[in-house]
Amino acid sequence: MSELDPATLETGNILRDWNARNYLDYYYGHPSVPDDEAVMFRFVARGLADIARRFDAGLDLGCGPILHHAAQAIPWVDRLDMADYQDSNLEEIRRWIRRDPGAFDWSIFLDGARGALDAEDRRLGTLVEREAQMRARIHLLSCDLRDDLPLGKPVQYPLVTSYYCAEWVIPTAAGWCDTMRRVTSLVAPGGWLFLAGVHATEYCVINSRRVPCVRVTRDDVRGVLGDLGFDRSTIRIDVTPGLQPEVSGIHGTFMAYAQRG
Repeated sequence: MSELDPATLETGNILRDWNARNYLDYYYGHPSVPDDEAVMFRFVARGLADIARRFDAGLDLGCGPILHHAAQAIPWVDRLDMADYQDSNLEEIRRWIRRDPGAFDWSIFLDGARGALDAEDRRLGTLVEREAQMRARIHLLSCDLRDDLPLGKPVQYPLVTSYYCAEWVIPTAAGWCDTMRRVTSLVAPGGWLFLAGVHATEYCVINSRRVPCVRVTRDDVRGVLGDLGFDRSTIRIDVTPGLQPEVSGIHGTFMAYAQRG
């Protein structure tokens, strides 16, 4: 992560200023798995193992150009739909699926120390096996979380994941609540939602711009999930501090999962 002073940067717009490959290089072009990602890998791996359920389909909603989250869900699903508003994000995933030269290399986050496979104690297969499952089971879709039917039709999934997404769609408290209503509407009764985002954060540096987001805390997440029909006894939430908040603007990351009633 380069040393940028956020105070000197212009305010950006998540859609107007987006560059998928620049985002990947800035936040994921690391020689090793960062501490916050390692914590999230463990949290998600434990959650999926504790649920111990095979799903016929899953949805990675607002997936961005990111594949390491999908890598954790893949062993537990027969099909994983990955949906995003920006086709440039989906194109980065297509490039990886096609094995295009120059496609982003996810091997550090999948197979490196403290990566996705380590978080599972390497009980669910090798890197080669995982990548083959991903290429076979991933299907790409368009979505728009500003629409009450984010996928363009009424549909629900027994497993939905959404990482670093809802807090950016409409960066106000009311907008976040509306977005969370749309996210959770895609979770079938009895289904599970895995959610993560920036914690107690008002902006994030993306492509050399200060891009605003809604400030969300652990209590906000717990409250909205309960209000939207998730079984409060199943809600699990953890928070890890941001690595360089003075550079990235990110003060922390929350991660959560819960079962819909």
